[in-house]
Amino acid sequence: MTTTAISSEKANADSDVFALKIANLSELSEEWSSRDIGDFVNTLIGYVKGPGEVGDIAFERDVLIWLAPRMENVELERHTDGLALMLKTAISHDWQSSNGAPAIGVDTNHDLPVALRIKKAMQAADEAATRGVRFIINDAAHLEARNQRLELIRLLEKGLRERDIGVAYQPKIDLASGRIVGAETLIRWRPGGGELINPQDLVLAAEAGDRINELTLLVMESALIDGKQAIALDPRFKLAVNMSAKSLSDTHLLFDIMTMLGRYNFPPENLTLELTETAKLEDHRIAPQIAALKARGIGLSIDDFGTGESNLEYIEKLPSSELKIDKKFVQHMAKSDESRAVVRATIEIAHSLGKVVVAEGVEDLEVAATLRAMGCDQAQGYLFSQAIGMPELLAMMGGGRAALNA
Repeated sequence: MTTTAISSEKANADSDVFALKIANLSELSEEWSSRDIGDFVNTLIGYVKGPGEVGDIAFERDVLIWLAPRMENVELERHTDGLALMLKTAISHDWQSSNGAPAIGVDTNHDLPVALRIKKAMQAADEAATRGVRFIINDAAHLEARNQRLELIRLLEKGLRERDIGVAYQPKIDLASGRIVGAETLIRWRPGGGELINPQDLVLAAEAGDRINELTLLVMESALIDGKQAIALDPRFKLAVNMSAKSLSDTHLLFDIMTMLGRYNFPPENLTLELTETAKLEDHRIAPQIAALKARGIGLSIDDFGTGESNLEYIEKLPSSELKIDKKFVQHMAKSDESRAVVRATIEIAHSLGKVVVAEGVEDLEVAATLRAMGCDQAQGYLFSQAIGMPELLAMMGGGRAALNA
């Protein structure tokens, strides 16, 4: 049935409204018959209904809509996340596809008419699919976060126009010698001299406002200009710049990066792109881009390995030269046998594939010593230095001493 069958101009305080969007459904079903599509939708309906009290389910284009008994916030989040994971597994297993990523939107504004709540749930599902998250619950907290993100997008657009978004560099340390061998470029921005903007929030706002490529290029330009000075001191110095893995499919962005390297006469082999999230490695648009980057000598690094959806399949398929172990595992090493085991296994696997391993978030000598004993190649974190300006980094490098945060 269509959504009009369950729409109502009356409120329903006893129900939450759910919308399930299957990203890339048109691509997934390109060679399917009408019967195949019907079977697929019925499979999804079977999982959605489960043993619960879900009533009628509507299907329009690539979205399923249904009402379910109202839940408390914690229970609702747990239920929705579990449902999204179950649906993803079902699509992957039952339909042998890794392309169909389910995204769920839930509306909990119980005082509004059901018809309006259906639209809001569909908008939340669209937003979840665009942001690559499993679900979004459209409640007061989400509305406040959305308003903050819109304000941040406004600030970002101003910063991009005026080109005043600042960067800093956190040194990467060779654990065997204690010397600086590279640095990661990080955004450090105080609009109008005010409060420091959270870099993660800024990147999310840039993605939501479709300005992520402009932000990447602005950061890249500052890094290349500064990085030339570090290379003059040490020709082997590796400068890392963060980039969304989804941008690998954007030929225009990669062309701009190549052009910028030539403009500033920056050696490509001294640049590493740290991929900050996973992407569909099967995407036919990505493989040629990766090949072009490797042909130029640009390094690729898998950032925050062990979190999100980065997994052994990802490390095997992406021809990266470096892997960074997420700081949550590194910082728990002192107290957690499990974290130590994860770090040790990651180092061994990465080395067996010929990759350099970098540990993030190193904050004390004991952890650094343990990592060195495990054979970890490099580290970065407050033990050695916070993110600093290029003049300070050059002074540390020029002093010829081992890096350690006094």
